[in-house]
Amino acid sequence: MANINETKLLLGGMDKENSPETMNMYDYLDAHNIRTVGNDQSDANYLSNLEGTVKVSLNLPAGQNKSIGSKGFETNSKAYIIRYNSQNKHQIVEFDYDTSLETVIFENMTDTSDIDTLS
Repeated sequence: MANINETKLLLGGMDKENSPETMNMYDYLDAHNIRTVGNDQSDANYLSNLEGTVKVSLNLPAGQNKSIGSKGFETNSKAYIIRYNSQNKHQIVEFDYDTSLETVIFENMTDTSDIDTLS
C-alpha cells in the first residue's frame, strides 16, 4: 500500500451545525485521520494526514504493566512513558517515533541493585 503524505491549506473550519446547503464554501462537515498544523508566519492552519497505526514490539518486565503517564515531543520525535509494574520493576521509557523503538531509560530494582527506590 502506498504511503500518501499530503498537506492542504485550511481556509475554513469544521461545521457540524449547519446543513451542507447553508454552510460556508470553505468549511467542511467532517474529517478523519488528519491533524491541523499551524505555521509560525501566520495564523493559517494546514491539514496533514495522520500516519496509520503501527504495531510496536515491547519488552515488558514480568508482572502486570500499566502506563501511568506519558508526554510526546514532536520536535525531536520522541515520547516518554512512565510504566507501573506489579513486581516493582517500574520503568521510564523513551519511544522514538521515527524508528518505532522503545528504550528503557530507568527500571526500578534492575538499575538500583535490587533496592526499591520508588516505593
